[in-house]
Amino acid sequence: MAKINGAKRRERLKVNVTAAEKTEIARRAEAAGQSLSDYLRHVGLARRMGASPEQVLQVTGLLQQVLEMLEQLAAHVEDDAIDAMLVLTQLQRIERVVLMLAPVDCSARFASC
Repeated sequence: MAKINGAKRRERLKVNVTAAEKTEIARRAEAAGQSLSDYLRHVGLARRMGASPEQVLQVTGLLQQVLEMLEQLAAHVEDDAIDAMLVLTQLQRIERVVLMLAPVDCSARFASC
């Protein structure tokens, strides 16, 4: 057993999951470059996970999309030809892109999801 801060890890947790959940957790641990135990410890203790270069590029691309959508929306405001439905539609598109950035299922954070 590995030591952390001089203490051996002797305690075990047993968690029941579905086969699909186990597969997804294992996939995420592998994507993070960690063992399943290390990944679950990091997530369970709310430690920040390092992002891979691919993840950084993906997030950067999504943020660029959000910026472009906001710029389009601002252009309509400057024209004084703003339509409330257009604003709502654009904001909903932006919301969908931003939700792609969420590290966990948004239902755990927002009741409206």
